Amino acid sequence: RELRGDGGAGVHRVAWDLRHALPPGPPDTTEGWFGPLKGPFVLPGEYTVTLIAGGREVSGKVRVKVDPAARTTAQELTARHRAGLAVNDLLRAFDDASRTVQETDRALQAIKALVDGQAGAAGAAAARAMLQALVKNFEGVKQRFTAGGFGGPRFQITDLAGQLQASTRAPTDAQQRAIAQLTKDLSERIAQLNAIVGGD
Repeated sequence: RELRGDGGAGVHRVAWDLRHALPPGPPDTTEGWFGPLKGPFVLPGEYTVTLIAGGREVSGKVRVKVDPAARTTAQELTARHRAGLAVNDLLRAFDDASRTVQETDRALQAIKALVDGQAGAAGAAAARAMLQALVKNFEGVKQRFTAGGFGGPRFQITDLAGQLQASTRAPTDAQQRAIAQLTKDLSERIAQLNAIVGGD
């Protein structure tokens, strides 16, 4: 994970919260039940810290240990870590697809404006009919990526991430099923989007 500090002269402090980075995405307008979304915790172990400043590079080691008060095992932490990374991947895929949806929406609007401006040209009616059919298919896919708020598709992923971060135990069977179902649903949505964008 890369952390950036103040580049000015003097001594500065940069804190690592012992978590993986969240995938880049839009800021959350709804924090959900578990507060602001954060990346999953790293596993206990030894990590390399590299400081790059003023054209110089210095590395050292840091050891992350389990909180003695945490009632957990190495197996449970590993299972939770694996699930957390899976949800991180879901969030990354969802946000990447959402950006494609926004770009496609803008492109379709531009095409519509072009077609509307050529209303009297030969073949304009056929082009308009094709565009309308494409937009109709796209709107159904678009809704599956843009519905926001509590219960929306992105909220389902971030809420599951919050559940995993709120415990040191292994994911429950219900959480594992939720990951599998969200993965299946998202794969289907992305396949539908790719079919439209790719012109299949």
